[in-house]
Amino acid sequence: ASGEPGVRISFCMIVYNEARTLRANLDHLYPHAHQIIICEGAIELLRHQLDIGPRSTDETVQILAEYPDPEGKLVIIQRDWGTKDEMSAAYARRATGDLVWHVDADEFYDDDVFDLVRAEFRDEAALHTLETPHLIFWKSPACVLVDSAGNERWCHVPRVLRAAPGMSVTHIPVRRVIDGRREETNRRLPRDPRIVCWH
Repeated sequence: ASGEPGVRISFCMIVYNEARTLRANLDHLYPHAHQIIICEGAIELLRHQLDIGPRSTDETVQILAEYPDPEGKLVIIQRDWGTKDEMSAAYARRATGDLVWHVDADEFYDDDVFDLVRAEFRDEAALHTLETPHLIFWKSPACVLVDSAGNERWCHVPRVLRAAPGMSVTHIPVRRVIDGRREETNRRLPRDPRIVCWH
């Protein structure tokens, strides 16, 4: 189910050559989504550095074109992108959910995390940005980055934003832009430590 009214999630994803995990991630997100917005393509710097075209060169575009979307949740935006900030701003303009959740194509969450995140925003009106920790993989899912003591290293990054009228979004860091100004966050972890994803 895509959640109770008032806490609809627009999942937003920037993709280029993500065929390895894209279909599985769409399957993972679809039941929880009000909307899934995909900005597909290579940014200008990458196109110039690698002398490539604007579209993915693996099966990413085909996966998006053929993905079943019985509830009309999928929005695909393709163009010649300048920067990832431009892509983030584009998905923010199209988002109609109450939450805008930036998801990389290789990030997967526990199924109950989506309701936990909704509850955080429902119960705390002042909350505008939520951090979700995720593991850092090193080159492949078989290798998790660890610190000098051998402990898994967690990456804490803002991922979920409360939608606001006229809001835009920057890519790194993922932040709301309100009235032309990037909104800073007070670092805050969710109350429930199970809000995690794997990257």
